[in-house]
Amino acid sequence: MVPASLAFGSISYGSTLSLPLPVTNAGSGSLTISPSIQGPSYKVLSSTPVGCLSATPSGATCTLTIEFAPVTIGPHDDSLTLTTNGNSSPIVLLNGTATGAGTEQESPLRFPSIPVGTSVFLPLPMNAVGVDTSTVDYTKSIDGASFKVAENSYNDAFCQGRVFLNGTCDLLIEFTPTAEGLHDGTLTFRPKNAAASKIKLTGSGGPSTAPQPIPKGNIFVYSEGDERVVTFNSEGVYQSQFTYLYRQPGGIAVDATSVYVKDGGGFYGSDNDPHCLLDKFDPRGFLVAQFGICTGEGPGAFDNSGVVAVDGDGNLWVTSPTYGYIQKLDSSGNFLKIICLGPTAAAAVPNCPAATKFDVVPYFIAFDAAGDIYVTNSNRDAGPSHRFLVKLDSTGKYLLSFGTVGSSPGRFNELLGPWGIAFNADGFLYVVDPGNNRVQVFSQDGIYQSQIGTGIAGWGPGQFYDPIALAFSSEGILYVTDQQNSRVEEISPAGTFLGRIGRLGSNPGELEGPYWIAIAK
Repeated sequence: MVPASLAFGSISYGSTLSLPLPVTNAGSGSLTISPSIQGPSYKVLSSTPVGCLSATPSGATCTLTIEFAPVTIGPHDDSLTLTTNGNSSPIVLLNGTATGAGTEQESPLRFPSIPVGTSVFLPLPMNAVGVDTSTVDYTKSIDGASFKVAENSYNDAFCQGRVFLNGTCDLLIEFTPTAEGLHDGTLTFRPKNAAASKIKLTGSGGPSTAPQPIPKGNIFVYSEGDERVVTFNSEGVYQSQFTYLYRQPGGIAVDATSVYVKDGGGFYGSDNDPHCLLDKFDPRGFLVAQFGICTGEGPGAFDNSGVVAVDGDGNLWVTSPTYGYIQKLDSSGNFLKIICLGPTAAAAVPNCPAATKFDVVPYFIAFDAAGDIYVTNSNRDAGPSHRFLVKLDSTGKYLLSFGTVGSSPGRFNELLGPWGIAFNADGFLYVVDPGNNRVQVFSQDGIYQSQIGTGIAGWGPGQFYDPIALAFSSEGILYVTDQQNSRVEEISPAGTFLGRIGRLGSNPGELEGPYWIAIAK
């Protein structure tokens, strides 16, 4: 006989606690006991009387001393298996919590193998558990020349020197191998008035190589419900996935070698989320760079919404709805241009003349073959700014605006307005109208052409229920994220339904509320 569980309660990180576990031989013969524990925070210290593990007589009790020495902050659930020579091998559940400030991630933090001289980033969640103050101040240091705490506005604003009670702050760690081979390091975390904790860092450096291209036709879909970026090949077959670090991104874009995700601040996030950065990932889903700043307005400053898109020359464009401007960057994040849409943005940003006489709230963005720029306008003010789509030339000069409120052809739902926009190979602009559950088609002059979808929420082939974003493949196939139906719909160039990608679920190849989409060309 043995207890079903052993509860250690809460102890301070850096301390230990030992508890007895009596094991009584209820059988008729001598009992041998072989204990084993899965995780590193618990171990068997001793047994009483000495030698009872190898021979416990019938009716006698062998008392094991179990030590709880937590290796990380936070709760620790484990199990002790008692393998015996009898008919059963009972399992005892072990549970305890380490209070203090530090990380709940067990060592080591493993980085991928990357070429020498390149960088990759991984988040290290920092927590304050069971402390008697709302915040805990700390200092940190890293041993190992190839590792450092990333220097960016995210770490500076949210995770430098302080963690919050019952909150999580992801300390971003950068790995830049200085030579080929294995690299080891140690991050030491020293909370004020609490025990220091350490976590091992490992990674490897390989030969310098050119970035690996993304296979043509690969489809990247952000699954909102479980915060994954899921990759399918051009046939719609699942390839891979990675979890997006910061929740609720504002759009996905791809170029030949990288995936770009604009952070959206997190509709359900906390103050410990980053709010504005543009993240660059390699095709495997490893973060390799972050662009932008989260303070002020002007060149290089992003707000906590907006999307990212790639133009025909491979440059990045980021919209800032709160600030009323759009920005152009190269693929390395270097600032190239800012266009202020309206007098309010122009007044806030020096040397940025207003491209329009009315204020625009730019969100989605697309480009035609001539390089002209099209942005959706979420501004609900009366007058000219109530047009939902604005067209500029490649220099930012205003050309025209179109799309008003309504449900008839060429109009958009008043509450939601237009969402995702993209051009097909024939130069027609496709615009998602989620409030009317359809995709509308316009000429480059803003003249309505046709629509896809019935305009009524539905579940059948070719029907939409809250469509969000869209993208075209090189073959002209239109892909539309159908959020409430948890699928991506495939539409032929003629506008007919071809099939779907994904279904509701969180398993590989499944989607929970697909939002953003991008396709490698």
